[in-house]
Amino acid sequence: PITQTHYVPNLISVHPSMPAKNIRELVSFARLHPNEILYASSGHGTNPHLVIELLAHMAQIKLMHIPYKGTPEVVTDIIGGRVTGYFAPSTAALPFVQSGKLRGVAVSSAKRSAQLPNVPTVAESGVKGFDFLLWFGVWGPGGMQPALVARIAKDINAALESADLKEQFAKASTEPLVMTTAEFAKFVRQEIEDNAKVVKAAGIQPQ
Repeated sequence: PITQTHYVPNLISVHPSMPAKNIRELVSFARLHPNEILYASSGHGTNPHLVIELLAHMAQIKLMHIPYKGTPEVVTDIIGGRVTGYFAPSTAALPFVQSGKLRGVAVSSAKRSAQLPNVPTVAESGVKGFDFLLWFGVWGPGGMQPALVARIAKDINAALESADLKEQFAKASTEPLVMTTAEFAKFVRQEIEDNAKVVKAAGIQPQ
């Protein structure tokens, strides 16, 4: 691990016909209608799959998972009303939420998205402590010299602090994240542990 670079909040989006307009209403609906909410993902074991399983586990609800081969297919079917919801990267769902074809219910990050300031987080909507990101980082081959790792990390973090790159990230609906190499390594280890718990709780098997 060298350093983290940026993250994209996941946005739980539902078809406009879905009665739930926020997480509390979605959770209440799911408890009254277990496994009737058909939630899509871009594939078995992907980030959108794990984030919705985490929500189901923390909120103690049962949802029906419908895996797809990729995001474009999911978006087509949720707009068409063939599936109920999708915890999509905000970059994929944002245009459809802004056009009214989908309803944005909540974002998965600990803080609200700058691009969707009126959409609350899952945590502030009643599921305390919820925080799940689609994040990106930089790694190098094993055995890299520490001095080289430090130099690359320093250069990347300097770029992340630049006004130009921050502007480009904002246009792409992403958020920069500056970490030291040690912080990034610790973060990755924690992510592995946390996601392993989600996989175990959901009973997800390799395919």
